[in-house]
Amino acid sequence: MNANKIAPFIGLIKSLENGFQQKLLDKYDIDRVTMFITHAKESFMSICPLIPEVDEKSPWLKNIIAVAYEIGIWLQLEKSGMAIPEISELTCEVLSDVMRQIPLAIRKGMKTASLSQSFVSEFAKESENLNHNNNWNISLVCPNASDSFEIGINIHTCPIVRMCETLGVRRFAPYFCKNDFVTYNVLGIQLTRTKTLAEGDVMCDFRLSDITN
Repeated sequence: MNANKIAPFIGLIKSLENGFQQKLLDKYDIDRVTMFITHAKESFMSICPLIPEVDEKSPWLKNIIAVAYEIGIWLQLEKSGMAIPEISELTCEVLSDVMRQIPLAIRKGMKTASLSQSFVSEFAKESENLNHNNNWNISLVCPNASDSFEIGINIHTCPIVRMCETLGVRRFAPYFCKNDFVTYNVLGIQLTRTKTLAEGDVMCDFRLSDITN
């Protein structure tokens, strides 16, 4: 991925790094944690050129950059003997903390956009014209009167899954999908999902609703 696309998200990477460091200090001594973080940085730098060239206007660009960093730390923790489900649980805790550091006004804006049919519809239309190897191809699903969700998104291609395949870490992909539940929950959105591309389904079926309703 072009370095200019990654640069605006260095602050996010630093927040993730700090979050992992704090959580890992509960399990390991400082020298070992420093080693994990150092190797994770090196892995992230080597992965950056291999991140798919997601459109810079995509609202999910930050997601794939964050996952690229997470892959580095996951590889280190896996080598240390930690099981993938445990690494995933740790990551969800870190993500929750990082999301809560975002100013409330910005989180409210993210929530409004996520539940906006016009916003998602525009995202879906733009996705139709993009290289589907590098981008999410999505479609908007509007609820019927009997449905309990407010907005649906079907995802037909996912660059995160593709990146995991390219990097030989396909085994991580289903667990990265768990991150979605954390981020939406912090925004005050309930995510319901029965299918994911990472688990071999033909699409991901996101169904979103406002927790406060």
